[in-house]
Amino acid sequence: MTTSLIVPGLNGSGPEHWQSWLETLIPNGVRVDQDDWTKPDIEIWAGRVQDEAARASEPVFMIAHSFGCLAAVEVVSRRADLVAGLMLVAPADPDRFDIGAETSADPLPAPAVVVASTNDPWMSYGGAELGRPSGMPS
Repeated sequence: MTTSLIVPGLNGSGPEHWQSWLETLIPNGVRVDQDDWTKPDIEIWAGRVQDEAARASEPVFMIAHSFGCLAAVEVVSRRADLVAGLMLVAPADPDRFDIGAETSADPLPAPAVVVASTNDPWMSYGGAELGRPSGMPS
């Protein structure tokens, strides 16, 4: 059975968050924990996600939120062999964390679904729809 990694964003996901609810419903669901949920560091966070993905016996499915989406995308861009697919919910704009220049505009090397809204303060709908930060030209 495929492992599903739950990849929370900034400040983690408390017991009332949709990711915590979903985690209880998914067989083989594993929450990726970070040492400090208040300090989003793409290298540290992606490293932790990659470590969890590498522990699985087969490629994982990642369900990520906010800054966790950025960490998940970083992992799949480095190690596509570890990832079966992604669900990116309310992804954060990399420019808001000063990592926009480090992100790739290349298509993801794994199937992905993006769930976005028109009123998200962390990523414009257009940015999420186009798969790039709101500040990048179309």
